[in-house]
Amino acid sequence: MLGILDKHVTGPLWRLCESDLHIIDFGGQFPILMAWLGACIADPSEYIRGASPSFNNAALRFGVDPSLASLLASDPTVDQHLPLIIKQVL
Repeated sequence: MLGILDKHVTGPLWRLCESDLHIIDFGGQFPILMAWLGACIADPSEYIRGASPSFNNAALRFGVDPSLASLLASDPTVDQHLPLIIKQVL
């Protein structure tokens, strides 16, 4: 679960820091991130499916990622408790 959080939050924000975007312009991305996190808390199924925040900056978007696909692979022993765990972590 933390790997998915890295793919959707930490990684994109890190790429934002490495981009040419001025620090003053970072603020425009945070309302998008906060809205996405709020939606994931309300309905964790989006998070489990791998839906990512729709950032405005192209540097923050990513395409097909094999490591993300392996993180999203279903595990029946964990799946029944995953929505509750996600709500607690987010």
